[in-house]
Amino acid sequence: MARSGSVDDFLALYEPSMATGWTDSSGRSLLHCVLANKDPAARVALANRVLDDGADASALTEEGRTAAHVLLAQKRHDPPAEAPLLERLFDGGADVNHVVKAEQAGTPLYALAEQFQFPDEFFAPYYDVFFARPDLDLTKGTLHGQCDMWIFRGWWDRRSDLVRRAEDYLMTVVGIHPRDV
Repeated sequence: MARSGSVDDFLALYEPSMATGWTDSSGRSLLHCVLANKDPAARVALANRVLDDGADASALTEEGRTAAHVLLAQKRHDPPAEAPLLERLFDGGADVNHVVKAEQAGTPLYALAEQFQFPDEFFAPYYDVFFARPDLDLTKGTLHGQCDMWIFRGWWDRRSDLVRRAEDYLMTVVGIHPRDV
């Protein structure tokens, strides 16, 4: 019900204690499951509800995915509605820099940016959340020893806004010139 049900169907079976104590047969928390709901509106409503009831935004799946990875890996999105949820996940402890090597999921930003079926401008509300975070690290090695900045530069033709924002972030927030990365 968490991954495919409507808000009403889910809430008919839901008890607030499930937010902190329930896991599925694969070890995913209820928060991870509702973040995988196929309907973006239901995903946001259900995730906010279980977070309100104490779900741990810092919990990892057995594969090591954060709640942000699960949210951003979905195939249907509503960026204006989901961006505040993404910010809430990070503020609640989801690690903005956590790298998942399984299936080469990378960091949460990488997991978002590699969805090339969406144009760069579609992701602007999410980018706003990422680049408002002072703890975002675009320079540490992630996949195959490369940092996200290097990977994103290779995607310039499809992610030019991301690259521009990342370079600006490095200069204004981190205090390093992008050519030094």
